[in-house]
Amino acid sequence: MPWLKLSDRFATHPIWAKLRGVRRADERTVNEVIGFVTRCATQASGHMTDYYVDLETAEMMGKGRTDVLLRQAVSAGMLVASGKGPTRRWRIVEDEDLWQMRARADVLWERQRDKDRKNPDLTMPVLKRDGDVCRYCGKVVNWKDTRSGRGGTFDHSEPGQPATTDTYFVSCRSCNSKRLDNPHADKDVPRKPAPDLPYFSSASGTLDRLEKFYGCSIPHVDHERPDSDTAHRDPACSRYTRPTRPAPQADNAAPTVRPDDDTAQASTPQDNATATTPPELEDTARRATPDARWDTAAPATPGTGEDTARRATPAPAWATERPTDHSGTTPGTGVVEGWSPGTGRDGEGRDGSGLDGSPPAQGNPKTPRKRARRGNRSS
Repeated sequence: MPWLKLSDRFATHPIWAKLRGVRRADERTVNEVIGFVTRCATQASGHMTDYYVDLETAEMMGKGRTDVLLRQAVSAGMLVASGKGPTRRWRIVEDEDLWQMRARADVLWERQRDKDRKNPDLTMPVLKRDGDVCRYCGKVVNWKDTRSGRGGTFDHSEPGQPATTDTYFVSCRSCNSKRLDNPHADKDVPRKPAPDLPYFSSASGTLDRLEKFYGCSIPHVDHERPDSDTAHRDPACSRYTRPTRPAPQADNAAPTVRPDDDTAQASTPQDNATATTPPELEDTARRATPDARWDTAAPATPGTGEDTARRATPAPAWATERPTDHSGTTPGTGVVEGWSPGTGRDGEGRDGSGLDGSPPAQGNPKTPRKRARRGNRSS
């Protein structure tokens, strides 16, 4: 897209000071010449004339003051005249501190790159050959990245010329920037040979687009199982297809029993009956079958695997702990001789004796103190 970009120092550029020293210049003509030359630059940028302005464009911008404005702009060095008569034209001064204008060749080359990138008859064969890997550095590109150096692009080995499948290659943005229009690009950034089987990233979606475009499977490198993906010919589309893989087994499929498995045992009629219980009777059958308990279950049969599983699950601690036996010498009382539960206060028993068997204390030296009622006391 053509454009004209004014610099931040456009208004204070030293070239404008030269306009005050030309013949018949005043404050009005300075601003008038600046506006005239800027409009001519905008017209040259939009029509991609590469800084050149012809006589018709100058008369359209200057109207009746075209001769005066052209003479003062040439005297200040803003325009350079070339040619004579009707073919005469003027070239606008090029200065990055004043403005920047895109050249015609740059605009046309950008349009050609966009045209080649949007042409599926060109890009699909290149992707089928190169995959999602840069042909220069060998890194996997990211087609969704539009800023960093790992972003995916297409490189023209012949800059300025329309691309073909032999001159168009997958490249990362970093390698593409290094090559640019360098005449020694093939030596400075050499290109790797095309892979035998391309690699496609699962996040790019390139493989799905290729299979949709060609209407058949595309041979590629499977990094998860590289040994299982071998190429096969498909006579229907005269291209390659991927081999079909066996369907995965269902989750409720019966597991395979190995002969050397210690826990393997033959199926019993009870197992078959449980497996063939109708869905509508599952709730009833579940309530009719009580849950197994460790203390009420029947003893396991050795060698069947049940005893091994039961030993692997230990019983809770509270089940193995025996209660304390308080049966003592006094028959029928269930209390050990000489033991008193006590009241739990001040370390004394019910009869006043200590918990260690000491005799009860004779009298209590401390008398409880009576509390007075709260309220107003009469004096």
